[in-house]
Amino acid sequence: MNIKNYCISLALFCILTAIVQSQDSSIVISEGSEAVICGKIVIVDALWMNEGLVKADISILEKQNSKPITGGYKKGDEITISNEPGCTYYVYSITKTGGIESKGEVILSKSPPLSNSTTKGDIITQEENSSYKFGKYVWYVSSIRNEGGNTIANITITQNTALVENLVLSKGDLVWLGEDLYKVESINARSEFIKTDPEKIYEPLPGKIEFKAVTEYLPEK
Repeated sequence: MNIKNYCISLALFCILTAIVQSQDSSIVISEGSEAVICGKIVIVDALWMNEGLVKADISILEKQNSKPITGGYKKGDEITISNEPGCTYYVYSITKTGGIESKGEVILSKSPPLSNSTTKGDIITQEENSSYKFGKYVWYVSSIRNEGGNTIANITITQNTALVENLVLSKGDLVWLGEDLYKVESINARSEFIKTDPEKIYEPLPGKIEFKAVTEYLPEK
């Protein structure tokens, strides 16, 4: 093989390798955003809950402003972008963390997810001045207090110490914890004791916020 043929063969190998790697790589699409896959416009319109599973409305468009082909997908579903080879993906994950207005994300992959969705429990309780890790995020309950006749909880969400979101939660608010949606069921401020015995040490109970799992939710449009 001469040098010219060798260079051509090497170039073709690099191109084919890039195509294979591109097809095998995961694609992350944020809620409300789009990506061009196999020549089609793929949009993640919204995330919602159905029978305890998070689902994503995903639209596939031939071009901008064309009529979309839309479907509700859950983790593990196959999604065919086009009939071309290599254009069928798995919904690898659907996640969202933070307040109800936060943006979730969908990951499409050539490989199926390793496991099905797992819930964190019907009830989650967090205490004031405590941290809780959910996936790659840390929730810190900085304070729970009474304000204007309403009890509120201040929570900071960080990722690798970088601030992601500040939440001010009241009873009835909705929050996302990865693949699960929860409602604030109750908030109790720190309990102070009346010292009836000066010789006894009284420890006030920390404030607590309780979340209850939500199995059905459709975003307002």
